[in-house]
Amino acid sequence: MHPHDNEPSGHSPRSGAEERKEPTGANAVFNRATWALFAAGVFAMAAGYALLAMAGRQGVGAAGRWSPMLIVGGLVVFGLGFAPRQ
Repeated sequence: MHPHDNEPSGHSPRSGAEERKEPTGANAVFNRATWALFAAGVFAMAAGYALLAMAGRQGVGAAGRWSPMLIVGGLVVFGLGFAPRQ
């Protein structure tokens, strides 16, 4: 037995597959696609509320027709960001 056999050589006995680190914390759940869905949902909701502000009291015209769809659609898209993926 060589006297330096017990010293670390800088090489890990683990294989390459075992050394890969799994994402932890927020990175494990929220990847780029999730953040893109969140951003698209917030943008659609903001656009819907802006159109709603322009619709006036009666809510007639294109602004009154499109604002509820944008608001609800934005909420749906935002919620899709929480859907589990593999």
